[in-house]
Amino acid sequence: MDFATKTTTLFKTPFVKKAFLSALTVLSLNAAFAQDTLYKRNGEMQQVKVTEVNSRTISFKKAENLNGPTYVVDRADVEKIKYESGSIEYFNEAPAARGPHARAPRALPMHDHNQKQYGKNILSFAPVQMTNTSVTGLGVHFEHMFDKKGMFALYIPLVWSINTNDNSYYNGYGYQNQSYSMFWTYPGLKIYPAGSNHKVCYGVGPSIAIGAGTRPYTTVNYDPNTGNSYSVTTNKDVFQMGIMVNNSLNIQPTPHLYLGVEMGLGIPYIHNNDDNNYNGNNYNYSDVPLVQFNFKIGYRF
Repeated sequence: MDFATKTTTLFKTPFVKKAFLSALTVLSLNAAFAQDTLYKRNGEMQQVKVTEVNSRTISFKKAENLNGPTYVVDRADVEKIKYESGSIEYFNEAPAARGPHARAPRALPMHDHNQKQYGKNILSFAPVQMTNTSVTGLGVHFEHMFDKKGMFALYIPLVWSINTNDNSYYNGYGYQNQSYSMFWTYPGLKIYPAGSNHKVCYGVGPSIAIGAGTRPYTTVNYDPNTGNSYSVTTNKDVFQMGIMVNNSLNIQPTPHLYLGVEMGLGIPYIHNNDDNNYNGNNYNYSDVPLVQFNFKIGYRF
């Protein structure tokens, strides 16, 4: 009897058949119950069968129910996975010492968290606002960023400046009322060299300074009938315009809370108050540099 015939006859015997089927069953059970161990960062451990690992999530089936649903967990919540082969895969942060079968940690995709945190608009209120008109004033400021890093912004401040020197100036003939108010605006561009999506950032930029309002204007007249001089005070429309450079510091303790300080210095080019220095009017600003300073609190969105 040749070898092939002997082998066929041997496999037909009942004992060999049972042994062969038993071996197949054991191998199948081993394959079916092969499992991985998933370790979460909160200390929880699960026996699972991992089906997929991607850059954001990990998919798996529970070891006790491989035909059941697929579960998905955030990759950031998982510390490591110990696979059935003995290899270990760490996530986000690899420990100092790892076993010889450990896999190198996978690099997570980079995300620009600043762009998610900081909005492109800033609306703020200035309780402290100083201008050429007075050290007393209020302001509302709006800023809009053009780019993702917040390097370039449109800046539009609106300011109400109040001078309260009521009847406090003696012009040589009598006390005059110098109380007045002016509206200012300084629209322009802000440039943040390092971007504005930081807790502390510096900005600089040009703006157009525009001021308009009324100021008291006093003239002294002579009465030939009585031989006395007398003063007449009238309100005069005033307009100024020039170029200014603003330097600002933004402080953002949170993505939405905004604190800012700013100082600007400029040169006036257009004005209509040259004659206000006549007859004791001491507020000729046509040759005085334009200045402004403010402290503001606001909301970034």
